[in-house]
Amino acid sequence: MYRFPQAQIYRSELDFLTECALYYQNTETGGDFFGFWSRDGNPVIQYVLGPGERTTRTSTSFFQDIEYLKTSGSLLNRQYGLEHIGAWHSHHTLGLLKPSSGDVQTMRNALRSDNLTRFLISICNIESSTSVSIGSFLFTKDCPEDYVACGVSIVSGSSPIRDSLRRSPSGAPFICETNQKILLNNRFLSQESSVSFRLRDLETNDPLHRRDKPDKPHFSSASIWSRREGQQLLKRIYDKLRDAHDLAPVEIKQLSDERPAISFSYYGLSCEIVFPLDFPVSLPDVIVSSQRNQPHSTSLRPFRKQRLDDSSETIQKIINSLNLIEDGRKITLRHQ
Repeated sequence: MYRFPQAQIYRSELDFLTECALYYQNTETGGDFFGFWSRDGNPVIQYVLGPGERTTRTSTSFFQDIEYLKTSGSLLNRQYGLEHIGAWHSHHTLGLLKPSSGDVQTMRNALRSDNLTRFLISICNIESSTSVSIGSFLFTKDCPEDYVACGVSIVSGSSPIRDSLRRSPSGAPFICETNQKILLNNRFLSQESSVSFRLRDLETNDPLHRRDKPDKPHFSSASIWSRREGQQLLKRIYDKLRDAHDLAPVEIKQLSDERPAISFSYYGLSCEIVFPLDFPVSLPDVIVSSQRNQPHSTSLRPFRKQRLDDSSETIQKIINSLNLIEDGRKITLRHQ
């Protein structure tokens, strides 16, 4: 039976994260997780960092104050031995419950480096003026689907790191003051009823447990997709798209009518390559549609902005580079 990874976090840190998310009702905000990894490879969060004073944010992007992150991280490592093990950000009321395509691409690029093998991302969504839902996702270097849903175990009480920082005579107050400054005028702090959070269901968050994913594809014995040739073709296309810059997430799936398909996102556009059962006699159908309520910028680092016309032209070039048909026929995009 599959076992989800399980993060641990103090109640005080979840409360702080919730307060920060609710302070910005219509724009993204975020911060970082500091702690360590357990022997089983699970994240243990000891301290939640909020946004720095020089943070920049819009309704669809959040960019942390890098100097604040570096200074805070150095102090937390020097005094408490904590490591930067993750980050969190709010999608406020966008309705996007999972990491955006930009988030996935950023993590994919980061995990290609030699000094990072895993990283925790938590996504907050505002459900009411006083409550948020939180989903957590563990990215690892060897994960075939980029990330898996991560459970959260709450440790009661206050983090000893936060308590120690509040008592520290020098250096540490810089972190604590910046973390709390955002909340000094927050109306929630003066109310008797506290804000609330809800940890989202793991099964609905996990890409390895999608309900619409078939258990085992079944093809006619005459179909190319039932042979090794077809399976290798799909894998070659999938690998090439996955290694391409700024495409995320890339998925292989089987439609209800048994046709295989590969989908990806690129700067506000979703693309799905649907292969006919009699391929290569018939051409693949390439469907492009606009992503509604999807951030065009990652919450982890800034991406260049692109017009949809430019994105569509780039997708056409990507499809052409895949060399899906060798007889000279041209595959064109179908926009929806």
